[in-house]
Amino acid sequence: MKILRIAAGTLLVIAGLILCVIPGPGIPVLVLGFGLLSHDLKWAAALRERVVTFVRHAGAFAKRHWRVTPVPLRVAFIVFVGFVASAAGYGAWRVVF
Repeated sequence: MKILRIAAGTLLVIAGLILCVIPGPGIPVLVLGFGLLSHDLKWAAALRERVVTFVRHAGAFAKRHWRVTPVPLRVAFIVFVGFVASAAGYGAWRVVF
């Protein structure tokens, strides 16, 4: 079982790296791959803990600063993120089709 889990995790990490370059869900696939690897490999478990800690701190930072940000600036940020997401989707569509 351990060998299968390591093989599946390695394949998911490789697929995630490829999907980071071509259009696709690269980051979620990488997370799944490293999640599988972290069950059996100490370096992957340490990496997972560092990433989880970083994401928690980044989320707390964003939450603290979002609350004190003026409403017009929040709206502008949301619109900007929407435009960036639309541009990324359009770019991915142009690459694929």
